[in-house]
Amino acid sequence: MDEVPNDQHNSKRGLGHRHWVVVVSAGVALFALWLFLDPRCSPGGDLDGAGEPAGPEIVYPPPEALVAGRVIEFGDLDRGVGHAEVMAVCLQDEEPVTWTVTAGAQGEFWLGGLPEGRCLLRASASGYSAGGPNSRAHAMVEVRYDGIVDDIELVLYEVATLEGRVLANDSPLGGVRLTVLHLEAPGETEPFSIDPVASTSADGGFTIPTLIPGRLQLLAEHDDYALTESEVLHLRAGELRTGFVMRLTGTGEILGDVRDRQGRAIAGAQVRVFSERSRRSWRGESDRGGAFVVDEVTPGPVAVVVRATGFEDARLPGVSVVAGELTDVTLTLERRPGFGGIVLTPDGQPAVRAGIHVRFIPEEDVDSAVHRPARIYTDEEGRFWTSDASERPRVCYATHPSYGPSPETPVPTDGTEVVLRLTGGGRLVGRVVDTGGAPVTTYMIALQSYRPAEGFEDVPRRLLREHVDDSSGRFGFEGLTPGTYNMRITAAGFPTKLSSNHTVLEGSETDVGDLTLERGGHIVGMVIDSQDGEPIIGARVRAVGGRMMGVPGRARETLTDYDGRFSIAGVLPERLSLGVSAHGYTTKLTSGLHLEPEGQLDAGTIALDPVGENASPGQMQYSGIGAVLGMSDDVVIIRETFEGSPSADYGLEAGTEIHSVDGYSVSEMGLYETVELIRGASGTTVTLEVFRPESDQLETVRVERGNVSTAR
Repeated sequence: MDEVPNDQHNSKRGLGHRHWVVVVSAGVALFALWLFLDPRCSPGGDLDGAGEPAGPEIVYPPPEALVAGRVIEFGDLDRGVGHAEVMAVCLQDEEPVTWTVTAGAQGEFWLGGLPEGRCLLRASASGYSAGGPNSRAHAMVEVRYDGIVDDIELVLYEVATLEGRVLANDSPLGGVRLTVLHLEAPGETEPFSIDPVASTSADGGFTIPTLIPGRLQLLAEHDDYALTESEVLHLRAGELRTGFVMRLTGTGEILGDVRDRQGRAIAGAQVRVFSERSRRSWRGESDRGGAFVVDEVTPGPVAVVVRATGFEDARLPGVSVVAGELTDVTLTLERRPGFGGIVLTPDGQPAVRAGIHVRFIPEEDVDSAVHRPARIYTDEEGRFWTSDASERPRVCYATHPSYGPSPETPVPTDGTEVVLRLTGGGRLVGRVVDTGGAPVTTYMIALQSYRPAEGFEDVPRRLLREHVDDSSGRFGFEGLTPGTYNMRITAAGFPTKLSSNHTVLEGSETDVGDLTLERGGHIVGMVIDSQDGEPIIGARVRAVGGRMMGVPGRARETLTDYDGRFSIAGVLPERLSLGVSAHGYTTKLTSGLHLEPEGQLDAGTIALDPVGENASPGQMQYSGIGAVLGMSDDVVIIRETFEGSPSADYGLEAGTEIHSVDGYSVSEMGLYETVELIRGASGTTVTLEVFRPESDQLETVRVERGNVSTAR
């Protein structure tokens, strides 16, 4: 936690006399807000019981200031990036206009005189990067003259520097194009590349001063040499790595032949060559004579993998490729029973993960119409194969969540390939507005449930979710399978909106018109010292709910007044928690609260414990199961359990998958709502359906929540 001068903190008994005189005399309804962001409320963090560190006080500028916030450093969200540059780009008279300010020593900034409307904010600083595809160094804000946007947090990443040389045949090589492949980077869930980042000079040297820390590789390209990958580098924030050397080599070729056991050529076989030293691969395809050529292969040991419809895959490892030479290989494939083919989209592209259905054609003496279909899915090239080798007459068809089904096609019995082409799907569009008819420009809309139309019962279930950021408030879902859909809409400051029974037809558009969001509810309460019962002035109170964390913007928050009381308006009605923090006190999270639509919730009196002399920094109290949660493939996973916590007592070790909470599927709720449902008062129970590590059975566990104390 950053150290802040004493005169910038509100004491328990009262604020600085001079500060309050200035505020009261000016009549300005602005007061100091504590900026803190709980790292455990982000995916992968301690979402079951995280508090938020206190940050430096921001004193708002004169009334013309419309946007205020802070530039912070990833990995230490309590640390501001001092003197960062913040640029705002706004439309004024339909022309883009730029404002630029320099943040303060703790990263705090404000912008005044901005035009009303949408503005894009971007942060930059020497020695820092904006990050990868999921960058949080920029934000879109809606500026209004009747209010102040005061919750902006722009995140920058401290960079690393790499210096080195590229050699070819032990000689420096200039003009080599360098690309960075980030395998693991902070804030990113998938690998990504930045192309190109540098080129070598005449002496082969290069410097890359803006690398995002983490695990990465360099890719070196030159017209006369093979694309070369470096070894995996581990760089820390602020690190300067020198003396790095990459060596380029020439390429080789693989000439091959693909045949069956009878020696007959196999045409159209897909050939993949994988380097056994890196992540690189090369492709080829056999011609009518079964021959193939794969060129520009990096020298070294490789594995050759061949796949052909109607045959078992063949793999030939340990093939040695030499620069400037031709390597001959022969692969023999084993035929397998069944049939296969390819599924194409309406525009002729391979359809990945399309479902294949098989229907028997009933004979006259068979008292059965349709047998249960056998179904598999296409691979990344749109191809499929099934070992079903029945001799009865059958037809097959393909389905896909983004398209309509393909026409039924007879299943061949001579081993020929089936080609199935999907038809077009439907479209669902509409607009979200407030009670005054004004567009809601930023919100989350999800297809919450689906009832298939007749004939589409076997279409794989796929419920979409979209983050809308549109000045007109409009949304649109493309390629929907015909059926009836229910939608859920969440937006900051509004209660959740459910909109039901929207029918989508194949090849047509369904416009649901305007969907109106009502305003949220109201929370009140009081914060006191647990030892002497005195009110705590300037304590920060933050409402945190599952749906609130699933939409853009911060949760609702406020500071307590002279009597220790607080009031938060415009909170989404749902199950929620209150996070309360104050300087000199242990942060406390009160969970299991329920706010009704347009209602008022009295949270009662919340008592904070003074921080002891031996207390850990960032100590926090809450009630729940005491686990660090993350999400992967629509499943919530326990990343870590705290010693002595309920999760540890019930044997919920790291790697345990949570599939439902009190009967609610986590795949429909998402991570934040799941976390909020797991939280609750100590002594109450929560029912979890889990898969323990190395178990193949779903298990129901009733866990009694307890009081948990952690330190960040």
